[in-house]
Amino acid sequence: TAANYVEKLNAQIKHYPEEPIYYFRINKQNCLVEVYINDIKNYTDFKLGNYITPTEVGHILKSGPQTITVKMYPVGNLLNESWGKTDAKPMAELTENSEVRIEIVLIEKKKKKGLNDEISIIKKISPKEVTGKETFEFSFTFDAKVPYEYEGWTKGQDISKLDQELVRKKAVEFYEMIGKLYVNKELDNVLKLDYPADIRIKGTYYVNKLNLQETLEEYTDDVKGYNYKMEPIQNYKM
Repeated sequence: TAANYVEKLNAQIKHYPEEPIYYFRINKQNCLVEVYINDIKNYTDFKLGNYITPTEVGHILKSGPQTITVKMYPVGNLLNESWGKTDAKPMAELTENSEVRIEIVLIEKKKKKGLNDEISIIKKISPKEVTGKETFEFSFTFDAKVPYEYEGWTKGQDISKLDQELVRKKAVEFYEMIGKLYVNKELDNVLKLDYPADIRIKGTYYVNKLNLQETLEEYTDDVKGYNYKMEPIQNYKM
């Protein structure tokens, strides 16, 4: 509940002599990108510019190989809009100038976090054969060394192999259940639902009590700060 969320979660967060956190820094040209860590979406950038600040590599359950997948998409009409061209066709394909450069870096949380404190782990550049493709993806792996180990989704089921009508029914029921929690502003039940995942997510970043208090405030604002309305699920595909 909101009354004991911080205390209970803080008791589950372990701390270590060394607390490594992996980040990626990405530079893209003439494309839009999504980044997946171990098949889970970690980052989306559908704008033309680039961010200088590195992004934390989430979804690391334990030490060992981690798979990074970068999905590249055409810029559509964004370049035309930036140039003020109203009659030009959107770019529907990647071009010879479409490129992604990505670097994985390691920073020890207990040390300073300047550029000089980064340890470069691996650098990759997108292959040249992106030209003319509507979408393109490439993957690579790097070895992470972390002091923790979580079960996470490792015992999950491949729902594509289950009865699809049953999966559809359960998905709709879950959507409706979550929606009602927010419509009714049931903060305690939202916290209970997210608590198992929060243990893992917060644990992988070795967060402190102050961070957890800020997280609770974000939950409170998200659940109670808005008046939500349930929208019907229509025209969807599984």
